[in-house]
Amino acid sequence: MTELRTTPVNPGELFSARVRQYCAERPPHRLQLLEAGCGWGHALDLGNLDVQTTGVDLDLPVLRARTRARTDLDTWHLGDLRDVPMPPRAYDVVHAPYLIERLPNAELVLDRIAAALKPGGLLLVRMRDRDTAYGFLDRNVPGALRRVAARATGGRARRGEVP
Repeated sequence: MTELRTTPVNPGELFSARVRQYCAERPPHRLQLLEAGCGWGHALDLGNLDVQTTGVDLDLPVLRARTRARTDLDTWHLGDLRDVPMPPRAYDVVHAPYLIERLPNAELVLDRIAAALKPGGLLLVRMRDRDTAYGFLDRNVPGALRRVAARATGGRARRGEVP
């Protein structure tokens, strides 16, 4: 793996910078990007790169609405990540923000995602640190109560983000 040559300003910028670096090191082509868990809107900032973005998330009403509202997705599939269409060796980059730690059968999903990557592709997995205060609350406080507390304190109440 190569070193990241830019200084990230936040965790989202770190992954975006790594994808831009990945593209700069290869001959120009349209980047094939799979965003697993796309309904929560943690898109990468890829500037003016030529990107074909495919989103995948559960078929739940709130996720369906958020996925349809996203303008950065070229195509999307709703369903369980264990069986939605993911062709083998089709994607240069797979971005899975705040997803893996919440999945039943995460090993199966990771196997499918890894199989969907082209050789030499990037698998970008973002997870919360279980040893932080947020990680403790995330494991021990019901989600509905966390959302109420976040709204009461003026925080954002989206899954995966620190309220």
